[in-house]
Amino acid sequence: MRAMLVVVSYDIADDRRRVRAARVLEGAGVRVLESVFECDLTEREWKRLRGKLMKVISVKEDRVRVYFLCETCVAKTEIVGEGEVERTPGLYLV
Repeated sequence: MRAMLVVVSYDIADDRRRVRAARVLEGAGVRVLESVFECDLTEREWKRLRGKLMKVISVKEDRVRVYFLCETCVAKTEIVGEGEVERTPGLYLV
């Protein structure tokens, strides 16, 4: 299964839900801004992560945006200031 870069951003009103959502995302990716995570995921991993997020957020009060970036888009990503696009290195078995 091939991984894809998934960018997840959120605006969550409730402190408790916000902390819980951040913990879920920290288990799947890297926090690159206060409420933005970059996650290198397979489709199966994304579906599992989405399910966990849906259990934490309130669809009536919170906002979560998800961007799926292709390899061409990742290559064109520009970062001003510190940091780089987070990619999980491939797994190598010797």
